[in-house]
Amino acid sequence: MVHDVSERVASESKFRLLFEESSDARFLLDDQGIFDCNQAAVRMLRVPGKESLIGLHPGNSFSPAIQPSGRTSAELMPEYTARLDSEECVRFDWLHLRADGSHLPVEVSLSRVHVNGRSFRISIWHDLTDRNLASDQVRSSLVEKEVLLREIHHRVKNNLQVICSLLSMQSQTITHPGTLEVPRESQDRVQSMAMIHELLYDSASLSDIDFADYAGLLASELSSSHGLNRSHVRLALQVQPIRFCLDQAVPCGLILNELVSNAFKHAYPGQAAGEIRIGLHRDDSSQVHLSVSDDGIGLPAGFDWAQSRSLGLRIVSILARQLGGTMNVLSEQGSAFEVVFPST
Repeated sequence: MVHDVSERVASESKFRLLFEESSDARFLLDDQGIFDCNQAAVRMLRVPGKESLIGLHPGNSFSPAIQPSGRTSAELMPEYTARLDSEECVRFDWLHLRADGSHLPVEVSLSRVHVNGRSFRISIWHDLTDRNLASDQVRSSLVEKEVLLREIHHRVKNNLQVICSLLSMQSQTITHPGTLEVPRESQDRVQSMAMIHELLYDSASLSDIDFADYAGLLASELSSSHGLNRSHVRLALQVQPIRFCLDQAVPCGLILNELVSNAFKHAYPGQAAGEIRIGLHRDDSSQVHLSVSDDGIGLPAGFDWAQSRSLGLRIVSILARQLGGTMNVLSEQGSAFEVVFPST
């Protein structure tokens, strides 16, 4: 019996030491309110001493009427207390009022203890001010970085548009039809990259774009670029909504630009009508298939794209390898070019 009493006294002494020395505010609660508290609670609530707190109820005396969740303190506190009937410990974030009227965000841990043979609820408050301040600083930093990243995309787009304008001005000084194609092709390539940065600037993500949207915009732009005399050539898109990061979007945009431009230039000589089809899908093995096909005159007999002197096809081949993929070429009814590469 003496041994049991000694153990209980030692246990209660240890509890008292932990209770008083904790840097977190600790309250012993009974049905009347605060039965006892430590000095950390006095400092945290900025009251003169313990006597200012004894008998008060924390949920009513130190809480604003409305919590950040939008619910009232009077509604929430009975719910948390009732949960102690089925849970050993109840934790929740709470907003308290200090004696000076300032707000104190805390994490509350509520559980039951037995002291001197009596049952109490013990409420432990951990000050979240520093954590919330750090979180606010992180959020502010992320907002700053997002603004900066948007500005970078905007400036890159503007600089590329300046290059497009310079190429357009240069083309106006060229009279030879064959030479005129060179700045116009370069203008289309630069424009295809500028459109990606414009979409990224307008995107909520800033890190990737829906390539299906981009393909539609680029196809329309290329149709206009190749002149009204190509209005008899229809563009058909069968594209899945696949998102590409910048490292994939730029080479894919350039590939699409080259293949569609080649179809406009070579598939329909004269005023022949036809359809250029753009395809994009991801297969079951997560390989992305980007294709451009037409129902035009097809490729010349014995054509070997790997040996072709065409700058456009060389660009496509280089970009396909950059994507870790391969390029396939078919010529049956018209021509079809497909680049297959792994999805990131």
